[in-house]
Amino acid sequence: MPRRMLEESICYSDDLDRLTAFEETVFYRLLVNCDDYGRFDARPEFMKSRLFVTKRGITDKSIADAVAKLALVGIIRRYEVGGRPYLLFPTWHAHQRLRDSRARYPAPQDSGTAQCAATRGQPPPEPEQEPETEDQSETEDQPETERRRRAGAREEIGALVDRYTRNPAVAEALAGYLEMRDAKKKPATRRALELVMQSLDKLSGGDDAQRVALLDQSTRNGWTDVYPLSQTGQGQAASRPAREVAQHRYTQRTYAPGDLDGLYYDVGQAARAPGEHTKEGEQP
Repeated sequence: MPRRMLEESICYSDDLDRLTAFEETVFYRLLVNCDDYGRFDARPEFMKSRLFVTKRGITDKSIADAVAKLALVGIIRRYEVGGRPYLLFPTWHAHQRLRDSRARYPAPQDSGTAQCAATRGQPPPEPEQEPETEDQSETEDQPETERRRRAGAREEIGALVDRYTRNPAVAEALAGYLEMRDAKKKPATRRALELVMQSLDKLSGGDDAQRVALLDQSTRNGWTDVYPLSQTGQGQAASRPAREVAQHRYTQRTYAPGDLDGLYYDVGQAARAPGEHTKEGEQP
């Protein structure tokens, strides 16, 4: 699931101010769907299927018109490769910071030598070939089937998250939780994530704000599961007893006054030998 950066300059961008609300929506949805070089398939029917998955009433023509306006303003550049239309964001590399770039769509054939990514109307540069590192060598040595398996697992997890929630705050919290598990070298499998989601639904009572708080608590404390929210306050890890109570799901019970009277036990009285009397004035 690609993650893109937005800057506050969009709030006072002269280019974006020239767009209608729908055209600006197309811009944002293109931003999160294009590949790591800022490129995307520009066929209207393809863009409609990717940008507006569940929204009704969107036509191929309305998307084509919005893309034409984006190109007129200079936000995107359109080009063709092999007779198929594509688009790219000319200033992509000036705003996005990505570690492992993967190109899914071809570059313009007239790109020539590397050009400045911030120059309007020019494609972003391809990365220069760097000396192969040990990690890269291991990646290249992996069998093709293993790489495909891992890629398929990532797509499966992403699809599971998309089906679970449409709330961007919950999706972001889930992404942070999964990143934490990856960093701990305990990545979540599909089944493990399904179980976590079931626990989220149960503990949150269906409230998205509670889901976010539960996920953030696990991410903050490095937990691979989700537990009832701690009462120790934001930013503080729960104590060990509290974690154990959460882990075992102990049921709390409230007692009315007098319910525990029968449990009272005079330790001092029980410790006396049989037949021993209390001292004068001492309460038994």
